[in-house]
Amino acid sequence: VDLIGNPDFCKLAGAFGIPSVHIKRPADVTRMVKKALAYRDGPILIHAECIKTDNVFPMIPAGAALEDMLIEPPKHKLAKPTGST
Repeated sequence: VDLIGNPDFCKLAGAFGIPSVHIKRPADVTRMVKKALAYRDGPILIHAECIKTDNVFPMIPAGAALEDMLIEPPKHKLAKPTGST
């Protein structure tokens, strides 16, 4: 999904008094998720950036039904990236 033109979700959450953590690199995931889980005073937003071409699991490929959800990457190489059109 192309997020160009979308708002800064962390600033948007902050406007409603909701704290946030912004994960920009895979190396930050563990630390930032621990920080978010430690917050006990209400909701918190986790904004996790993903590379557009990465497959994130679980996922439902484009045009597939819910029961076709992929829980993990396929064992064989795909003809084209999962979920591409």
